[in-house]
Amino acid sequence: MINIGFLGLGRVLDYHLPAIRECGDPFRIASVFDLSERRKTEVARELNAKASQSYEEMLADPDIDVIVVATPPRFHAVHAIQALQSGKHVIVEKPMALHAEDAKRMVEAADANGKLLVVNHNHRFSGHQQYPYIKQALASNAIGKPYQYNVQLMSGWGGYEGSPDYIPNWECKKEQGGGTLFSWGPHLVDMVLHAHHSPPDTVYARLNSEGWEFDGDSNSSVTITFADGATAHIEISYVSPHSFNLFYVRGEHGSIKFEQSTGNVTLKKGVIKKQYTEETVIPDAPKPGVIYNNLYQAVTFGEELLINPKHIYVVIAVLEAAVRSSENNIVVKLSDILNPDESGVV
Repeated sequence: MINIGFLGLGRVLDYHLPAIRECGDPFRIASVFDLSERRKTEVARELNAKASQSYEEMLADPDIDVIVVATPPRFHAVHAIQALQSGKHVIVEKPMALHAEDAKRMVEAADANGKLLVVNHNHRFSGHQQYPYIKQALASNAIGKPYQYNVQLMSGWGGYEGSPDYIPNWECKKEQGGGTLFSWGPHLVDMVLHAHHSPPDTVYARLNSEGWEFDGDSNSSVTITFADGATAHIEISYVSPHSFNLFYVRGEHGSIKFEQSTGNVTLKKGVIKKQYTEETVIPDAPKPGVIYNNLYQAVTFGEELLINPKHIYVVIAVLEAAVRSSENNIVVKLSDILNPDESGVV
């Protein structure tokens, strides 16, 4: 039995509970902590778990094996490092951190203490259940060398008040790590970097807070150029009148396209002035427990983590480069943030 201490009991708990329950017996939420006394008491009663009086008390509990860090993004690094130094394995919500240097310190803390650090980039497996098929098609050379990625997530979400127990609208506030870039950016950048087997070279981005009253970015546009010359253009908006999701890859011998409107993935082989063949795939239902099951296998049998935190460190470097680029209206080289041996994608 692996005992979990859960830090931060906001909306993301709605993802973690089904994922844990899907895995069955190996996991038990043994302790919870939240700054909201009402929320902490409510969840502890629901899960038959201990309501810890402080995070320090949870860390000192010898029965806790894993800490799930689900606090606002600006606290992720400090909370994860404290847990790792206390001898706990860690699952940390995205974004891993707000700065590459903090992400690097998290990886180093895991290595130094012999503990596992898992970043919850669940959309590799569940939220975008189409992505595994896209990744497989690219790995099998179905469309040849990828040249261009276009990824869009347009939403009319527009911000929300949230629970009165927490900082109002924290997901929309820059200071808290809110906004489109650090909310959806980690998922979309990760999927592109994980799919494309050439390291990112440069980043150019434009961020703005048009369309809402918050200082976090409501719109983000990020262009990544890879060492092999391929490009990825990622656009995210929380104030779009139309809501849609697009993941498109154009390659040497064809293209792959996912559209949220159908939920299907279409692979079209062929080039201009030649015959096309088309294949449409309806992906399997998402499996939310993949990350927890992988953690169990890693802790118990030494299985390799599906999400290497060193890869997510590179994702954070790309996001940090995007912020620098937008603030200064410049192209940022990843070598300004990462050492030469750190930019490779796992």
